[in-house]
Amino acid sequence: MPERISPALDQPGAAGREFTEFFCASPVCSPARASLPTGRMPSAHGVHYWIRGESDAGSTRGVHYLKPFSFTPELLPASGYSYAHSGKWQLGDAREAAPGFNRWFSHLSGGAPTTVRQSLTMANCAPNLVTSVTP
Repeated sequence: MPERISPALDQPGAAGREFTEFFCASPVCSPARASLPTGRMPSAHGVHYWIRGESDAGSTRGVHYLKPFSFTPELLPASGYSYAHSGKWQLGDAREAAPGFNRWFSHLSGGAPTTVRQSLTMANCAPNLVTSVTP
């Protein structure tokens, strides 16, 4: 029995495509995370090392490290794509959704959501993605 029953998440997964190989642009979290939405290597987007989160470096309000770059989520909605982010952003201010993201569930620091529950931020978050949880 699965830990969580999530038909709203399972259906697109069952109808989608499975990718069995993936290239990671960097062994460090922030440069790899910046490469995904920009489609650029760390040497091209300028994020080369771990970027401290809200609790580690003071406020990130208004900071957007990738502002000069186009995001893949901005470019593909015309083809019917919709984008969501869930988890650690750590590329600047996580209070507002990054450009092109339709759904946004993020926390402000690098810790797990259980340790920073008070820091969670949601923008246009879809309700009822997980319909029940087993003990």
